[in-house]
Amino acid sequence: MNRFSLLCLPLIASLLFSEQTARADQNRPPRLDMALLQQSDKILDFCKRKNWKNVGVLPFKLQKGDRPASFSAGPICHDITTRLENALIMVQASDENKALGIIRDAVGTANRKNVGAYRSNPTAFQRLFAQQYELAWGNKSVKADAFLTGTIINAGNDRSRTTILIQAFDSRGVGAKGIQAHKVTEFEVMTDRNLLADMAYNFALNRSRAALVRSRSLDQAASMMTLAWENGQTPTGSLAVSDFSPANVAGFQFEIHYDGVRQNLIAIAGQQPGSQAVTYQVGPANVGSKIALHLNRIDDDPVVKGALILVNGISTFQQQRGPLLELQKWLYRPGLKDPQIYEGFYMGEKGTDLLPFKVLTQEESEIKAPELGSDAGFISVHIFVSGIGRQIEKDETDLVVSTRGLVASRSLALKDLQKQLHKKNHVRVRKVAGSARTRSLTGGLIVNEIEAVPSPEIHIADKLPNPELIGSLTVRYWTGRTTPP
Repeated sequence: MNRFSLLCLPLIASLLFSEQTARADQNRPPRLDMALLQQSDKILDFCKRKNWKNVGVLPFKLQKGDRPASFSAGPICHDITTRLENALIMVQASDENKALGIIRDAVGTANRKNVGAYRSNPTAFQRLFAQQYELAWGNKSVKADAFLTGTIINAGNDRSRTTILIQAFDSRGVGAKGIQAHKVTEFEVMTDRNLLADMAYNFALNRSRAALVRSRSLDQAASMMTLAWENGQTPTGSLAVSDFSPANVAGFQFEIHYDGVRQNLIAIAGQQPGSQAVTYQVGPANVGSKIALHLNRIDDDPVVKGALILVNGISTFQQQRGPLLELQKWLYRPGLKDPQIYEGFYMGEKGTDLLPFKVLTQEESEIKAPELGSDAGFISVHIFVSGIGRQIEKDETDLVVSTRGLVASRSLALKDLQKQLHKKNHVRVRKVAGSARTRSLTGGLIVNEIEAVPSPEIHIADKLPNPELIGSLTVRYWTGRTTPP
């Protein structure tokens, strides 16, 4: 029984499936969301033993294959900060006098306060701890006693598993060699399709069987496909697709247009085995450019497909955010091959109120990026089919569990915040005893205009029954985002 458990009787996230199923799956690592919930008690206990009262979460590095670990290798680098914050909030006991204070969006505050290169500059490091940060509940501001960070590692010959290393450092953790961080915990998670997309890997699966195959088999196929491409090989197997490109993402063609001109999506790959999977980039648009995203269905599959188009992690339909499976998709019925052009965010019940895309200056982008957080600078397309023809297996019920869902109000009490986060993320809990740049015409981030303009409905956006992710494309369009040095 750990010390924090004795003091606080923490809440442990329920796995939402039977103990019998859990035993059957004991050799399979959990998905990232479930793992963060499972590991939170250990993280809380570590912080309590250090006598830390308030803790923030900073971005993680991502190592993909033999590429150097980087803070900007994929959306997950920033996305994991919010998800870990949520997990730590949801798993704690609700007594605010005993709870560990969880800072919300520490990196956003640090960037707005111009903290600077805290990893390499001792003065900036001290500024990091001198700031007032917003606590996630109670409308309070606090100073941080410590920060959590870490590394996400997807490497080697088995990409079906991804290692998460979580570290922590306090104000004394800087030396001649930079930040000296403590290891808090290290664990493996399943490299499912959502995580592959979050790591900015691109993939597509054969639709003909995907609707009837178990989700875990689809996850394995996508992971094996990614590994083959990383090693410069052609994927094999009945679910494999070997001709993936922006011209064919699971039966869709994707283009980015600036002022009516189609842009070249540049394919970039590593030079050594283990890092050869292609990533895509496009040059930034000029300020004032008209941005249009073209997504056309090019296949003859006799099924409805759903598409999500995300700009900075925000859906083009009603600016929805959250778990990919839960967002409403643009539905493409068989035979719908007319060009579909998206010129902004479509609001209102039928998407007839358009907030056109707008290009910020580089200076404005640096200010806006911390607010957008995890996905700033990325455009993503995700393609789905309906798995309505099969039953969801008992060991797949963790698919609904999330740590992405946010509750906007900071004025809530901890117990009320926890209640809303539990509901938003489909988490049930049970008590367990013991346990500066110059202004330029070259633009940066793509956001939305404030005023909506009338727009004809493109086509139906709706729920897709039992959606299965079969294709994902991520394009980096802006690289000037503020990240930890």
